[in-house]
Amino acid sequence: MKDSIIMIEHEMKLKLELDNLVVLCGEQRVTYPLNKIECIVIDNMNASITGRLLSKLAEMNVSLITTDKKHLPIGIYNPYYGYSRSSKMLVAQIEFIKNCGHLWKEIVSVKINNQAKTLELLDFDSRVVDNLINYSKSVEIDDMTNKESFAAKVYFNELMGVSFSRGNDEILINGALDYAYAIIRSTIAKIGIGCGLNMHLGIHHRNEYNDYNLADDLIEPFRPIIDLYVYKLMYGEEFFSSTHRKDIVNILYKKILYKDLNIDIGQAIKEYVKSFAKLIKDNENNIEYPCVENVEFAAVNYKFDHYIDDYIFSEVEKDEL
Repeated sequence: MKDSIIMIEHEMKLKLELDNLVVLCGEQRVTYPLNKIECIVIDNMNASITGRLLSKLAEMNVSLITTDKKHLPIGIYNPYYGYSRSSKMLVAQIEFIKNCGHLWKEIVSVKINNQAKTLELLDFDSRVVDNLINYSKSVEIDDMTNKESFAAKVYFNELMGVSFSRGNDEILINGALDYAYAIIRSTIAKIGIGCGLNMHLGIHHRNEYNDYNLADDLIEPFRPIIDLYVYKLMYGEEFFSSTHRKDIVNILYKKILYKDLNIDIGQAIKEYVKSFAKLIKDNENNIEYPCVENVEFAAVNYKFDHYIDDYIFSEVEKDEL
């Protein structure tokens, strides 16, 4: 996995020189090689970027996320092509999604089980945990009885309270969840494109207006992991700050035990998506799903740290929008 996510939080200009990202702020200048960058997050409405850099980002498979005036992700820019045999993979993917209800059953079951374990790790009502575990065991092919929806209501009512609504922008933690989901969704999408997958063609999500249906399918087992991270980060907080956003970006670098390896979550996502692509291409199902108990921040005494650098020059003060 590449080793950097660049956060642009002030009014700056981004351009390309050779194969490097150049960030300009007044007379200040920072250069960073694009082959070391996983993702760029532009979190200021006055920042600008050149067309040459956008083209190079696509060529080098570097994601770009833009945010709105509330600092919430609003756009994702990923390469259109990223695989030398895209048409062959597309044919295989179309054939695969005709009969993939069994896979959606697996995904939903794992997601609900991770929701149950998230509540257990946070010492919520054991009866609710048991109910969710029972839901996870009773998911049918293609989730015909909609256990995912029932479980989500039970889960969020317990985790956030019965008045909580994921659609309410006024609830502080929703912004943080949306930010974190966007980071993981973008990562899944760029890896999927690199594997030759068409993100429009989902196995369950099939919204004709959604360019990332498949990413929305594959992210589901990771959602409770994100929820745990964000819940611990935002518990008792009054504002969704710049520091919180940096911590959320850091989730890709947190450790998880996956396939018997202690690796970054970002690397686990890469292995997970590659396994899905191999299932479509070679009909080999060796997908291993992530377990929330295996992430480092599942520990009771876990402490957040802040080590993602953004391009802020100490001698140049800019007001955030």
